Amino acid sequence: MKNWDYAELSKDASNHGGPEKYVNYLMNISEKKGLEKGIAAGVAITTLTGIGIIYGSAKLKSYMKNRKTKK
Repeated sequence: MKNWDYAELSKDASNHGGPEKYVNYLMNISEKKGLEKGIAAGVAITTLTGIGIIYGSAKLKSYMKNRKTKK
């Protein structure tokens, strides 16, 4: 038997309790994936910001130390 996209969609919707419940299910999955991507981006931004602050503070400390020794 040939698999038709509409027939597969109807079967999936039926397995999830109807079209409305299936749409809600798909929306929930999409929302969770979006949150996961958002959290990953937030972690990356936070990590890069932290590295920048640490690097910048080390450079500032070095600059201040060199400045004191020149005087």
